[in-house]
This record gives sequence, structure tokens and C-alpha cells, in this order.
Amino acid sequence: MTQRNYKSLYPLVVALVFVCGFLIARFIYAPHKSEKAVFSDKLNRVCSNIYDNYVDSLDVDSLSDMAITALMESLDPYSAYMPAVQQKEFDDQMQEEFEGIGIEFRMIDDTVHIMRVIDGGPSKRAGLLEGDRILKVDDKNIAGQKLSSTDIPKLIKGPKGTKVKLTIKRKGLAKPQQYTITRDVIRTSSIDAYFMPSTTTGYIRLSKFGAHTAEEFVSTLKKLTSKGISNLIVDLRGNGGGFMSAAITIADQFLGSGKEIVSTKGINFKSESYKATHNGLFLKGRLVILIDEFSASASEIVAGAVQDHDRGLIIGRHSFGKGTVQTPIDLGDGSALRLTIARYYTPVGRCIERPYDQVKNYDDILYQSYTENSSPAIDSTQQFRTPKGKILYGGGGITPDILVPVEQDSSKYYANVLYNTGIIFDYALKYTDNNRTSLLKTYPTGNDFIKHFAPTPQMLADMDNIAKTQGVTKSYTAPQDKSKIAQWLKAFIARNLYGENTFYRIYLKTDATYQKAIEVFRDNEAFRIIE
Repeated sequence: MTQRNYKSLYPLVVALVFVCGFLIARFIYAPHKSEKAVFSDKLNRVCSNIYDNYVDSLDVDSLSDMAITALMESLDPYSAYMPAVQQKEFDDQMQEEFEGIGIEFRMIDDTVHIMRVIDGGPSKRAGLLEGDRILKVDDKNIAGQKLSSTDIPKLIKGPKGTKVKLTIKRKGLAKPQQYTITRDVIRTSSIDAYFMPSTTTGYIRLSKFGAHTAEEFVSTLKKLTSKGISNLIVDLRGNGGGFMSAAITIADQFLGSGKEIVSTKGINFKSESYKATHNGLFLKGRLVILIDEFSASASEIVAGAVQDHDRGLIIGRHSFGKGTVQTPIDLGDGSALRLTIARYYTPVGRCIERPYDQVKNYDDILYQSYTENSSPAIDSTQQFRTPKGKILYGGGGITPDILVPVEQDSSKYYANVLYNTGIIFDYALKYTDNNRTSLLKTYPTGNDFIKHFAPTPQMLADMDNIAKTQGVTKSYTAPQDKSKIAQWLKAFIARNLYGENTFYRIYLKTDATYQKAIEVFRDNEAFRIIE
């Protein structure tokens, strides 16, 4: 074996030494030293000897990152090492703010199309519009350069107060326009949409539990309750969690004062119990929480508290099953550890943590929970009872009160193929781009669009032809395919014109889980067990 091949193995060897050294040292040195001292001494000796005696120069940063990553991965699926760049991206996401110009974009045909100009942001103030195409960033030509979607933010983002020059192509104008935009702090939102599907029902969709989620949710809920809603849907599907404090504040809006929301326990972590206050905004009225297999962590805290106290109905599919708490530990150079320090328990005592071997093979078991009218994670030996006698189970995740499975082989339906390949999305964007002025003149508001716009047969035929050129054969394998395609196309056009609220008001009409929630509000029997 050549020296080069040997060198390629050293990072792996170092990582293994870091992990194995602790295990070996426990047996050799434990009688004489504390486990903590053994752990530290062994790792220090390994690092010092490699640094002082290794035959070649070392890329210390790279070796350290790999070794720490391997060590953290040996603990549990959620403990992780975050290099400085990743930690910065994670912080920006959870703090729900970043420094940039305030646009959302999509790369289509090698050109950056602006999909949304964030209200109050520097791009909005400068006069950029939805549908604009970015040809240049400063003097760098980005049109037709086959850049990835991750390359563009690197060019556009930058520190607050710095300037960036964009060359814009706008439909209807012969010449490109130039805009100089001063970057600023851009605030994003955890709430994808909220609206009232009826005069008595409110709907809120949460994408994550970030630093500002609690205040955003409370503000939104105040708006809905001020209009006299007696029913509320909180959509946590696809929400992978975030800050536990945000979940506690949101659950607090539904539970009476003194009721436990969640408790946490760990060997090296002081056990704590978090209880509801007297500040809840929606303590009465019918409540539904929507979850699916991607609802995790903080989403499961909210769903678990609501379910355990018989406060509302959980509808959808079995949740992911992440019942552990991670804390960030700053390593001083911008990098950090996210270390699991405790497990959390729902009010009746359930630890909804999915066994780690299932987490590692989650994709293998996902299809079963996705399509079957059952909950494979249920452990019938772990039974718990709510105050009104409803039986709940442990074993991982939150089991819905009403399960709405996906039809088997639904991925093969023509509508879903058009959706998953992006054909509907791209067609909607191009149609909007070509007809934006006339559409907004004919349908000035989202309500006008919802009431009066319908895709024409020619539009659907044009989309079929595009699909055919991309190798997608037209085949209506489900009765609802035709109507669903038209509804989705209408929804995506609406998103391009009016934003997320109008999009979801249209899109959710085809959503079986959402429709089930609307249905149960009219069904007194569905709420009988908890009322």
C-alpha cells in the first residue's frame, strides 16, 4: 500500500481511536480514576501523540472535525457536531432571520426567477417584483451559467449595510434594469399560512418552532379568536421541531392553568416539569392538531399535551418519535455540539422516543406507517390512560386519534407524478409570468381569484404536452386525478400572485387530512370521548 493510501485512512483511524479509547479506558483505568478523568486523559494522550509524532504535517481542523463527528455519532442519532459554517446556518434558521436582500427565488432554465419579494425588505423598497429574472450579481453573469441553488445565496447574501448590484430582466421592458440594494436583516416567519375556512373555524400552519414562533403564534391566534372562532386547526405536518420553549408556549394556549405540558429527565440533567399558565387564548372550543410522519420533537410535545389532557383530537399519520432534548455547547471557534441531555415525557408519562435502531432505518419502515391503517410503532405493553379514560400507547411517536393513511401506490397517480416532477409548478410559474398583468387586473384579490378563476381545458392539455416531452405518460389512474391537477395548478398560480394564504386555501381542498379535520367539527360523535 502506498503512503498516500495510508494517509487516506488516518482520519478514520483517529476517529475510531477517539471513540474506542473511551471504552477501553473505562475498564483499564476506572478503578483508579473517575470515568470523566479517564475519558479526558485518554483523548488528550491520543491527540498529543499524533500531533507531536506523526510522520507528516496534519490538517488539524479537518482531523478534529472528523474525530468529533465520529464520537458524537456513536452516542445517539440526535447528538451532533456542527462545524462553524453549519452552526451559522442552523442559527439563522432557528433565529428566523438572516442578512440579505429579502427575496425567494427558483432556478428555472438556468435563470434565477424571483418568486417572492419579502414585505418590508430591502428588495421591496428598491422596487423588485415577483417574476423578475436576475441576470447579474454585481458584475458576475449568473444567467445561463448552470449555477446550483446553493451558489446563488452566497452571491446575494452579505452583512447588513453592504450593497449589491443586481441586473434584472423584467417582462414587458426591452432593456435590463439595474438596482443597487443595501442588505439588511431579514426576518422570516414560522407561520406558513393562517385563515378562516369558515366563520367559526381558524387554521394555522406552522413550519418550525423557532426563536420567534411563540410570539407569532400568539399574535395570530389573537387575530382569529377576536373574530369569534369556536374551532381551531393547528397544522404541524412536516414540522420537525425546534425550541422546546416555543412548544410549551403554544401548548399553554390550549390548557388550563397548572396542567402539565411536558417533563424532562436525564442522568446529568435536573428533572423539570413545565405547566400551563392562566394565559391561554383558546381554552374552550374544538381543537384539532394535524401531524404526519415528519412531525417531530416540539411538534410531538404540543400534540402529546393536547392528547394526554383530552383537550383535542390528533388527526393524520403516526409522528416521527423524537423524545429527546438537545442543548447547544459552544466550542469557542463558531462550531458547537448539539448534545442530547434529557428525554421528555408527555403529561401521562409517555416517552415517545422511537428506538434508535428504528431511527437509523426510518426510511425502511416509513412506507408501512405511510400507507397502512395501523401504527407500527405502537407497543401494546406500554398503556397509559387520559383523565377521561382514553387508552394511549408508548413505543415511539404520537398515534393519531383519527388515522388518515395515504393510498397505496398513490405515487403512481398521474397528478402526483406531475407534482413530484415539478411539472405543475413550472407550468404555473410560466403561465403566471406570461399573464401576470391581466390576471391581477381581472382578479385584484385572492378572494376574487378563488371564486372566479379556473384552469381551462387548453391549459391542462398544454401541461400534458409538456409532461409528454419529459417522458411522463398521461394516465389517469385515480378518479380524482383530473380535478386534483386543476386544483393544484390553480393553487400554484395563486401562490405566485397572492402568496401563501391564498395558496393553502386552494391547495387544502384536495388534502384528505385537512378535509377530515373540517368534517369532524360537524361530527359530535368524534369529540364525544373528550368532551
